[in-house]
Amino acid sequence: MIKGKGQSIVIFALVLVGLMGFVGFAVDGGMALTEKSQSQAVSDAISLTAAQTLISNGFSNNVAINAALNQASNEGFNNDGVDNSVDVVITGPFTENNATVYYINSNITSKVSTTFAQLFIQQSLQQSTHSQLRVQILTGNGPLFDGYGIVALDGGVNYPISNTGGADIYTGGGGIYNPNNFKTSGGTEIHTEGGPIYIESDLDLSGGAKLYTDGGDIITQQSCKLTGGSEIHLAGGNLYSNGDLTNHSVAIYGGGGKLFTNGDLILQGGEATKILEMTYIQASGDFKIPYQTFPVNTCVTWVTPLSGMPPVTIPSSTPSIPTLPEPDCSDLPYYGDFSGTTWDGDDKDYIQPGNYDSITEGSGRTLYMAPGLYCVSGDFKITGGADVTANEVFVYMSHGGDFTITGGGDLVHSAPTSLTDASGNEWGGMAMFFEPGYNSKLSMEGGSNSNYSGTFYAPETTCKITGGVAPELNNSQIICGTITVTGGTTLGMVYDGDLLYQGGNGTPIITLEFVD
Repeated sequence: MIKGKGQSIVIFALVLVGLMGFVGFAVDGGMALTEKSQSQAVSDAISLTAAQTLISNGFSNNVAINAALNQASNEGFNNDGVDNSVDVVITGPFTENNATVYYINSNITSKVSTTFAQLFIQQSLQQSTHSQLRVQILTGNGPLFDGYGIVALDGGVNYPISNTGGADIYTGGGGIYNPNNFKTSGGTEIHTEGGPIYIESDLDLSGGAKLYTDGGDIITQQSCKLTGGSEIHLAGGNLYSNGDLTNHSVAIYGGGGKLFTNGDLILQGGEATKILEMTYIQASGDFKIPYQTFPVNTCVTWVTPLSGMPPVTIPSSTPSIPTLPEPDCSDLPYYGDFSGTTWDGDDKDYIQPGNYDSITEGSGRTLYMAPGLYCVSGDFKITGGADVTANEVFVYMSHGGDFTITGGGDLVHSAPTSLTDASGNEWGGMAMFFEPGYNSKLSMEGGSNSNYSGTFYAPETTCKITGGVAPELNNSQIICGTITVTGGTTLGMVYDGDLLYQGGNGTPIITLEFVD
């Protein structure tokens, strides 16, 4: 009898422990669910705060992120890196279906407070929540491809934008959109200030080429291959790769920015491979360092874990090509072919707005174009060192005519502030329009005093800027099928959307939508 009682006590004790374990896990599980629910609510709330702050503060990413982090702290998630971490990432602007779009991703990771589970599990429990908010701005009276100063639209060619032969590109205030692969090499440089470099396919940076962004992101929808002593400088912007990011002998300077890859992060090349000044690095695939000598820089904050993180949503920003009205030239006089002459001993020519079969100027002469609309059904050629002054002028190139300026002449061309054609279409801000449906060419080989302003809209045109000079594009935008900058040319552009052709209409509408 005594032995039986002893066995019962032991069995009862074991059962009691099991029951306490089940009760403990039930209690702790309930606490975990409660904390996860609270964390999710805060993730959603700070995404909304970031969106509202972004809209009301001139679309400043940093201001919006700080407002979201402050709210998270007030809600009990102070981002101390020990008990919890909070990360808010804003990507954009992107162009989607004629709307300007930003995406806001908020992530919270925190320890779960437990009581009974500590008796069975030595490690702390963690939970993570994620919120993504889409901010859509339907732009009324806004420029075409808002935020982008250089836009290529022909995704059927391998490299729609090409800068070779020591050519450099500088854009102030606007970004660069490339619909396919992007390759730059040979010591070329690309600088954007305030706008992203957006690549729909692969980025291939090699041969000492350099990319600089000041406040904008570098985004590639597929892989990112960096080799050959090249450099990337991000001043407050982020680097996103939707596929693998391979860095072989390239220096990436974050400038306080972040690096995300939805594939593998592969670092090769030993000491020649550097990642500096990054506040956050995350790989959704594997993190690979083939060489043990690679310096893991102390000035970099590496996310933990380094790999296997959830992918970052990188939205497609394929722009919709707008359908613009055809300029109506029916009320303009017809002048036929114009060619500069020298019979009167004067080296100056003057022409008026109207319909032309072609326009040609050369032999070192100067052509003055009076303000207004010029409709040219053939070629417009400036050759032999001729100069052209065309202030407040809109040129419509129809029926596949080419525009070429060669021989070192200067072209000073500004778009009209306001111009209405015979059908009532407003063309203020439009400098040159190439009729779609033709494989026409736009070639600029101007002199050192060339200056352009306005929107150059040539969606199916091959555009080439060359000649080793530095054309100034002040308050300009170039939209072409393909764009080539070559011959040692430095293309300098200043982008101001308010001074360009406004393709939209109506009042801007802002919508917020939780994606997940």
